[in-house]
Amino acid sequence: MYDHYPNAMFSAFQHMRIILNESCRRRLAWGIALVTLLGLPLAPPLASSDKGSLEAARAEYALHFFSAEAHVRLARTLYDQGERLQSFYILESARRDHFTQEDFDRAFRRIFRS
Repeated sequence: MYDHYPNAMFSAFQHMRIILNESCRRRLAWGIALVTLLGLPLAPPLASSDKGSLEAARAEYALHFFSAEAHVRLARTLYDQGERLQSFYILESARRDHFTQEDFDRAFRRIFRS
């Protein structure tokens, strides 16, 4: 049936286009769109305090990237939420690549040890 088409998937769509008239295609497209939209999980209207603190820490990290405290605060928030490996990577990157040892130690003591 589809031997003369190089791609079977393309040929199936071509065949469907030939068979379905314009109104059927429109109804099919609206039906697929409706099922897709209704199938998406709805986000809760209010975020939990943990999600809010993580979003706040991420926003601070983005706005104050050149601050050691922003890196350590994001790492602490992730650590508190159980994302310990990601927290470690952020701390190590900040310690090794972005800040002096004194700046990093001061921010670490202030946020993790307080």
